[in-house]
Amino acid sequence: MINLLKNDTKINFEINKANILNRFLEISPNLILLGVTKIDVTNLYKSSQYALKEQKDTTNSLNQKIETKNLELTSKIKAIEEQKTTYY
Repeated sequence: MINLLKNDTKINFEINKANILNRFLEISPNLILLGVTKIDVTNLYKSSQYALKEQKDTTNSLNQKIETKNLELTSKIKAIEEQKTTYY
C-alpha cells in the first residue's frame, strides 16, 4: 500500500491508491488525507455501495420472477398430469 522510495540521502514514500482501493481495509483518515485520496476513497466507497445495492435489488427481482414462473409451470404441469389421468 505504501511504497518507499530512496534517493541518495532521502527516503520518500508514496501511497499506492490502486492497491488501497482494491482491498477491503479500514484506513485511518489521517493516512487517506496524507495521500490526498480522501475524496477519491469516499466517492468510490459510496458508488460501490450504490452499485452493490442495485445489483442486489436486481437479483432479488429476478429471483422473484423465477419463483413466480416456477409456480406457474408447476401448476401447468399438474393440470396436464390431471388431464392425462382423466382421459386415459
